[in-house]
Amino acid sequence: MDIAVKEIRHMYTKTFKEHAIDLTIEQWPILAVLYDYGSLSQVEIADNIMRFPQSLSATIKLLIKKGYVIKEKSKKDKRSHNISLTQRGKEIVETTFPHVKHIRKQQWDNLSEEDYDKFFSIIEQIRKNVN
Repeated sequence: MDIAVKEIRHMYTKTFKEHAIDLTIEQWPILAVLYDYGSLSQVEIADNIMRFPQSLSATIKLLIKKGYVIKEKSKKDKRSHNISLTQRGKEIVETTFPHVKHIRKQQWDNLSEEDYDKFFSIIEQIRKNVN
């Protein structure tokens, strides 16, 4: 499994570089979830992409520096901050998504619907085993 993950990461990195997309594989899911769900707290982003909230801090700071996201005080909870896409962030997601879609299609080439179902069943069982 580690080898497949490494090769997938390489595929994303190579594609982003070839198309001059200023993103990393770690940054992409954050932007994608914000595009889909709008303004979210760091905890909500982490829950959606299955990462620890603390592990996102540095990545979010880089996304702010690149002008892809902004961080604002939450209107619901003044102790919390929400992260939102900027117009530039929306544009990079819309530019990147067709390439991500192509990568995902390549990953599933020559696999059947049954293979797909089995794969997700196995992944779910692995998740249960480690939790």
